[in-house]
Amino acid sequence: MSDNIEKTLEDLWRENLQNFPFKGYINPARKSAYCAMPAMLYSHVTKDAKILDFGCGPLDKTFMFKSLTKNLYAFDTLKDTWHTVDNNDEKIKSYGRQSGIHFIDTFEEIGAHEYDVIMLHDVIEHFHDSPRTLLNTLTSYLKPGGLLVLTVPNAGNIRKRIHLLLGKTNYPRYGYFYWYPGKWDGHVREYVRGDLDALVSYLGLYKKDLRTFHIHLDILPPSVRSLWRFVSTFMPNTRDSFYLIAEKPKGWEPRLKPTDEEFSSSFGRQYFSKFLDIRQIDWT
Repeated sequence: MSDNIEKTLEDLWRENLQNFPFKGYINPARKSAYCAMPAMLYSHVTKDAKILDFGCGPLDKTFMFKSLTKNLYAFDTLKDTWHTVDNNDEKIKSYGRQSGIHFIDTFEEIGAHEYDVIMLHDVIEHFHDSPRTLLNTLTSYLKPGGLLVLTVPNAGNIRKRIHLLLGKTNYPRYGYFYWYPGKWDGHVREYVRGDLDALVSYLGLYKKDLRTFHIHLDILPPSVRSLWRFVSTFMPNTRDSFYLIAEKPKGWEPRLKPTDEEFSSSFGRQYFSKFLDIRQIDWT
């Protein structure tokens, strides 16, 4: 990574902290993650790339991708519980206008553009349904050679492994789930490396990069963070998050239905699989 992009990210980080409308939302201890996410994409895009951040939330991470392009788009329904109170959804849109980010609030408008990059950062782990239809649709909005970029939590990170060994849960705190207002919007399905390899294969994409990185170092005492960074270089699959970059090949076509082999390997161990007929299932 060049010194120029590092300086740009440093400047954007300070500007984001200063101007972000929800004080205390951005944890300064996560600075390295906020900077790493655009930095990992830097060598894969041109300066004029049209980038869409799908499921952008309050634009705190989107803002950092101004280091890569001026053609930055963002989409979110802004229906999370905290988005709908105190006029927070309008504050988010206002921050987008102030920051030069083109905010899109209808799915139809997404399809009016063709993108070089579509990103989903910490999004698909919240889905109650398969991401199959959405990811095929979004990929269809990419230019040939365009990139699908995903950030997801690592279901096998070191904290979860230790918690399970101690008889604790690897899910979010039960009180958070039990008292959650309305439909649960926390993590439903987290991912390991093999899941993401399978996802790329099912979508018919070409994997350009798949790596782990740290987002949640802030849960560790400051004195331990540098040590854990060093140790995790020898055990990369124990870091807390994955970063995937996959390329749309020329001639790509959406595929919502599995092959017979994929169906058998995916459903074959289910006790009800013998009652399913792949030809009679609606895969749309």
